[in-house]
Amino acid sequence: MKKWSEMLKTEMDVEMFSATHWIAIAWCYAFIRWIFKEDGVNFFILTQMGIVAYLMSWGQKLLFVNATLYKKITQRWRRVLWVCIPFTLLIVAQYIFHWFSKKEWMEVAIYDAMLLFFFVVVEILIHLIYKEDTKVLNDLLQEYQGENHKKDI
Repeated sequence: MKKWSEMLKTEMDVEMFSATHWIAIAWCYAFIRWIFKEDGVNFFILTQMGIVAYLMSWGQKLLFVNATLYKKITQRWRRVLWVCIPFTLLIVAQYIFHWFSKKEWMEVAIYDAMLLFFFVVVEILIHLIYKEDTKVLNDLLQEYQGENHKKDI
């Protein structure tokens, strides 16, 4: 049962990030198209973006499967890869699936810049949230250990 609940938690984490990525990818795409005077987004492209977002999220999740290694360089590389993996998948997907035509290089540049900014900001926010959570847990642990030490005396 424990293994099942861990798998379910992992899948829910992936799907939460996947949905967030999908919304960002689709919204930026629609916004860029609208800015350049083109209304509407093809449903097939939205579906492709959803699949790419799901793959991005799994790529990010796999970086932290073995999160028991807490060497600084390892964590730094994981943080860099957390941004690079989805961004690379995004670049590859937009060319494989032809989300933009060849004449729309300015749209592509703005779209890619927006999403790179999105991935960096999300990574920084997640890092800050986890850092704060870790501090709170460490403070609670120290408080608990202090109370237990007093009982022993």
